[in-house]
Amino acid sequence: SWDEPIHFTRGQAYLNYFLDGSLTYKNQDFSERHSIYKETSFTADFFMKNDSGHPPVNGILASLSNYIFYQKLGILGDIESYHFFIIICASVLVFIVTLFGVMAYGSYVGFITGLTLATYPLFFSESHFNIKDPVEAAFWGAIILTFWIALKKDNWKWLLVSIIFFGLAFGTKFNILFLPLIKLPWLLIKYKFSFSNLLNQFNKWPKKFKIILLLSPFLISAIFFCTWPYLWQDPLNNTLNIFKYYQEIGTGGKGQMSFLLPGKINSFPIIWILITTPPWILILTIIGIIISLKIRDKNKTAILWLLWFIIPVLRVSVPNSSIYGGIRQIIEFIPAMALLSGLGGYGLSKFLVQFIPINFSIKKWQ
Repeated sequence: SWDEPIHFTRGQAYLNYFLDGSLTYKNQDFSERHSIYKETSFTADFFMKNDSGHPPVNGILASLSNYIFYQKLGILGDIESYHFFIIICASVLVFIVTLFGVMAYGSYVGFITGLTLATYPLFFSESHFNIKDPVEAAFWGAIILTFWIALKKDNWKWLLVSIIFFGLAFGTKFNILFLPLIKLPWLLIKYKFSFSNLLNQFNKWPKKFKIILLLSPFLISAIFFCTWPYLWQDPLNNTLNIFKYYQEIGTGGKGQMSFLLPGKINSFPIIWILITTPPWILILTIIGIIISLKIRDKNKTAILWLLWFIIPVLRVSVPNSSIYGGIRQIIEFIPAMALLSGLGGYGLSKFLVQFIPINFSIKKWQ
């Protein structure tokens, strides 16, 4: 897509700096196979002084894929090796949501979930050329699943993995800063809207679990800072510049798409989802939403999925928010939609099996 070159060029510059310690390409032999995005005019030295916009973790990782599979091994083309990283992230996300569905409500839910995500047109297409959003969505899925497992098992190692993925997501795109709006309401619902219950649960967690949880903001900030050399020059002002950039593009920026309702509520994202989602996925999602509000499982996992689906869409629908490029910028809602579809598929099959004379066994709710 149109903004790939700058991400690849910057990614190569920073990757070279991390691997070689050089702010330029002076130690590089350009007679050997090298990427066209190794621009000698745009080195780490340049980006440290002139960087802006989205963080670089995704570009660095895509450049690492290019470095291994094109520059060193030569088994993929130059452009294809960058895209390979995106496809790997998307494939891992399909595995994550499938596993999530299986662990929460059984293999049937997991199967429908994986099939839904893999065939969702927007997700399938963007996963072949969008350097930011599918990668961010993959990190979202990894964070939520590992956090869910960590709470279920009271395991600090899973919590640490979740925090690491959060740091990588933060180093890719600031969308992840809205994740607490999903986690916190879910925790309150899970513990019956009682801060005392939440505090009691905190006291029950192992010591290492609590330490990791309390240190999580510092660990996330460390990953964000260490992976972006631009911030090292002037940490405070450069970080504030990035936040200003997101404020500008997220609140009425040029090229925004909107269908404003009374109160300046932007109905564009909802309309786009309704008219571009394959009908069978839309029907299963609606059924899944209804089921999620009726399930009485102790982990409230279906409610977590529902919040995961709603919050990304809601944040670009509130007054004074904006979005451009369709809804690719909130692609993290699609994995949650797939999980709700899996839930809807379960509910629909449970209803239809009453009229089909076959032995159709489905795992009960946990």
